[in-house]
Amino acid sequence: MRRRGNLFLIGLLFCLLSCKTDKPDEKNNSETLKNVKVTEDQQFLNSIQSAYNTQKFNAEAKVKFNAQVNVSDTVFYDGYLILDTKSKQVRILNSKIDTTISANTIDTKHQKILFWITETYALPFWLKSENFQKLSSNDSIALSRYQSELTNSEFKISTHPITHIIKNIEYQTDISTAPFDQGRIDLERYITVNRIPVAMEWIITKNKTVSAEVKISRISYPK
Repeated sequence: MRRRGNLFLIGLLFCLLSCKTDKPDEKNNSETLKNVKVTEDQQFLNSIQSAYNTQKFNAEAKVKFNAQVNVSDTVFYDGYLILDTKSKQVRILNSKIDTTISANTIDTKHQKILFWITETYALPFWLKSENFQKLSSNDSIALSRYQSELTNSEFKISTHPITHIIKNIEYQTDISTAPFDQGRIDLERYITVNRIPVAMEWIITKNKTVSAEVKISRISYPK
């Protein structure tokens, strides 16, 4: 009887030790899978940042560009948008307006839309790993998602699988004015200014209908 009791105790002890060693293994496997996903997202993000020469852009103090925004054949805005790359303040400047705003000092819908347009212009340079996720990729397109903290916007980004340049963006925002509430932007006619690629024409569609266009010009990097 004593021998059987000893065998039972040994078996019970073995089971307890096995259970204890299994749990760390399961945890380690979960952590490994998580780290692989993070690494994959980061590698994909690094490819986009390299394609857009993000380091060069972020080293600049400001970027200035003219934006002509047309909504349903009506000029919504035509003038300069000047972005401070460090503070992320935007100066709105044309013959009628000269004001500087930040994400926390927006007063009107007009300002909110122009701030969002500026953020979209700077999107490839402002992508952060903690808010970025690779979704899928194939021979023709690579998809990722980015959640903005600045404007509470979600961007679904389609990039070329080889060049990693953005082809189009599907977006959802908290802007109440269509088509800036949700839709799709097709980015066309890329040029390189100061070794930084920029799309000069944006075609904005909502429900598969062209609703707005943005034309970018006169890009410079003032000190």
